Amino acid sequence: MNLELGKKSNEILVLRKENDLKEMDLKRKNAILWLFIVVFAFSLAFSGLVFSRFRQNEAANKVLKELNNKIINQNHTLEKINSELEEANREKVKIMSIIAHELRNPIFWFQNLVEVLSEKYESMPPEYIRKSLSVLDESAKNAFHLMDNLLHWSRSRLNSVNPKIGPHSLERLVTESIKMYQTIIQQKEIKLLVNVSDKFMANVDPDLFACVVRNLISNAIKYTPYHGNIEINCKEQSTEIVICISDTGIGIREKDMENLFHPDLNLSVSGLMNEKGSGFGLKLCKEFTELNGGKIWVSSQTGSGTSFEFTVPKI
Repeated sequence: MNLELGKKSNEILVLRKENDLKEMDLKRKNAILWLFIVVFAFSLAFSGLVFSRFRQNEAANKVLKELNNKIINQNHTLEKINSELEEANREKVKIMSIIAHELRNPIFWFQNLVEVLSEKYESMPPEYIRKSLSVLDESAKNAFHLMDNLLHWSRSRLNSVNPKIGPHSLERLVTESIKMYQTIIQQKEIKLLVNVSDKFMANVDPDLFACVVRNLISNAIKYTPYHGNIEINCKEQSTEIVICISDTGIGIREKDMENLFHPDLNLSVSGLMNEKGSGFGLKLCKEFTELNGGKIWVSSQTGSGTSFEFTVPKI
């Protein structure tokens, strides 16, 4: 009986030890599990923090990149503006230089004639006074024409020409444009024929058109000898009207033909009465004709005259 009790006691002790071992193993496993959970949670939190910082850095880098691109674009814009300002300053210096150079000669002769007339008109023969006044009138018109060209040219160079396109009578525009040349035409006894129908209506800026006609007429007079002929003709095409201004003057040398409208070359040939030119009148003609939606070209033969033709959109 005692042996059995001892045996049972031993079995109970063994079971208790086994239970203790199992509890200890369970606790160890629980501890390991909690440690894993804590480590996992910490890792997850750390990863979240790293990811958040990464996203923040990425967003910051994106903002910095955008700012850098903006700064680069602003720098390019500033460089472009500086370049344009430098070009504008060069153009202004060039404009002022040309204005001073071109106006000096006609103003000098204008001043000289006025001075002679004001001081000596009482002792001058009437015929001499009449001729002097005629020359004075022509000098004033030439100075006005030059100033008009310089004004248009300077505005075009500074990109401040804004065409005001509208319907206009070609006959009226041409007639108004050639009025200022009647005196010199009479002096040189040039026969001027104007064949422009009052039915022709063009869609143009009248100031730009008049500038083109004045320059071409001025050139025709300048290079046409006494008793020569100048004709202004128009012909209608499907969508445009062609205006032709031809003369019986000295013509243009073949080597000069291709440079007449060159934007960077100033081709200036003295007239038959030693009239001086600036060389940019024909450039204005080309630029203003194109602003009016047309084109211009020239045909000439040395000693046989010149024909300038340009187009305008018709109504």
